[in-house]
Amino acid sequence: MNYGFAKSDNTIRLPPKGDTKIETRTNIEQIARAGQALGFVSREKTAGRKPGPKRTEPQGKLTLTGPKRVLERLQARCDAMGGLPYWKAIEHLLDETKGAGSQ
Repeated sequence: MNYGFAKSDNTIRLPPKGDTKIETRTNIEQIARAGQALGFVSREKTAGRKPGPKRTEPQGKLTLTGPKRVLERLQARCDAMGGLPYWKAIEHLLDETKGAGSQ
C-alpha cells in the first residue's frame, strides 16, 4: 500500500535522536511541500453535500424480527410500489387501520 503517496525513492530525513534544535514551523512546511511533490492525496473532508435525503423530523430505528414469509411479503410489496421505503408502507397500513376505527 502506498497510503496516499506515489511510489518514490525520495524520503524525508529526521534529525538525529539527540538533536533538540528543531524549527517546527519550517519542518511542517517542508514536510507538506515534500508530500505534495510525492503525490500525497489529502484525506480531509471536502465541503460538499451529505449523502441521503434531508431529514425533516427526528429519526428512530426499529429492528424487526418475524416470520420470513411475512417480511418477504413486505419487501415484495414495497418493491412493487416503486421501491417504497418500509416505514412508508407501515405508515400507510397504520393510516388505513386508523380510518377503520381501531388504533
